[in-house]
Amino acid sequence: MNVISIIRSPFVSAWLATFASCTTIAACGSSNQASAPNDPRDAGSSGASGAQAAGTGGSLKPHLTGGSGGSGAAGDPGSTGGDVGTGSGGNVGTGNGGDVGTGSGGATSGGTTGGGGRASSGGRNAGGRAGSGSGGASGSTGVGGGLSAGGSGSAAGNVIFQDNFDGSVLGSAWVALDRPGDSSNAEAQCYRPANSAVAGGFLTQTAKQDSSCSGFSYTASMVQWKSFSFTYGTVEFRAKLAGGKGTWAAVWMLGKNCQISNVTSADNIGTCDWPNPGSDEIDITEILNGDLTQVNQQVHTNTGSPGCRPSTTDVSQNFHTYKFIWAPTKMTWLIDGKTTCTATSSIPSMPMFLMINVAVGGGGGGTIDPSTFPQTSTIDYVTVTQ
Repeated sequence: MNVISIIRSPFVSAWLATFASCTTIAACGSSNQASAPNDPRDAGSSGASGAQAAGTGGSLKPHLTGGSGGSGAAGDPGSTGGDVGTGSGGNVGTGNGGDVGTGSGGATSGGTTGGGGRASSGGRNAGGRAGSGSGGASGSTGVGGGLSAGGSGSAAGNVIFQDNFDGSVLGSAWVALDRPGDSSNAEAQCYRPANSAVAGGFLTQTAKQDSSCSGFSYTASMVQWKSFSFTYGTVEFRAKLAGGKGTWAAVWMLGKNCQISNVTSADNIGTCDWPNPGSDEIDITEILNGDLTQVNQQVHTNTGSPGCRPSTTDVSQNFHTYKFIWAPTKMTWLIDGKTTCTATSSIPSMPMFLMINVAVGGGGGGTIDPSTFPQTSTIDYVTVTQ
């Protein structure tokens, strides 16, 4: 959601008139997903002994460690003893892989090395490589530890940004905005740092009735990356978003040319020149006009604004895992692991920064019902990989 997008976009008239269904793009689906697990943060358990049993369980909280693998069985006897087979731990995308058990060689010639135990990997991603062992002088090659997938994810490149919101204050990579909302969108809130809180492993953003900000009847929250930006990669986050009547929750990206000025103003000032290259926009997840079962997934550039509005279960009552894959020739949006939108045109190609916010009213929030406030968005984690 661009808090400057609704009025300034050259495509807004067509978008507002026709966006009750998907726009014309390469592919656009709808997804009615069951809610994600309420608390998927338990660590994985240890693997059983020997080469036959795998470790179990990983978790959606990627900072947790998986259990250790079991130890391998001893080798057959021979005349000169085989060397010990070794295995390497899992290369986990964001969590720590489990330890691999090792088997011992026989005491005499011709003995084979014992098989290593299977690794158990924690985190959201699968474990990594199997190790290899070498045999003795007359023995055969030892077998390294096998793999046991942990959690529910899959490895997706190198992690370049990660925040699990495990502390008690907002991390130094972020800045909480302290300014009015976008007046060109007729938003009814100003942003206050006090409306953002980190506790219990979550970032919480609150929108509420509050006249402490002169000229506004509501205060709300927006946080953005202070200086970090990237070009191409995968953004993933898990969230339960603000509900009620009149909230405008979004997780979105804006071109780096707007990163400094957006802290103090939503306008095109300084180097910011929305929606031109370097100032264009990607809406990863945007909830419009109080429709809590549809998610706007869209880009805004000077060449077009392709996107989709897939369905899902109530975003204010259920946690969902949202993912956006940004590649030079294709953009892909997913909800709870299922592709919901793709686009192959109007793809931004310059660095962008991430924002998470809840606005109130205006072109995206719609009619406000004060009786439904306060409302909160809850973010579990944010991870970016390349």
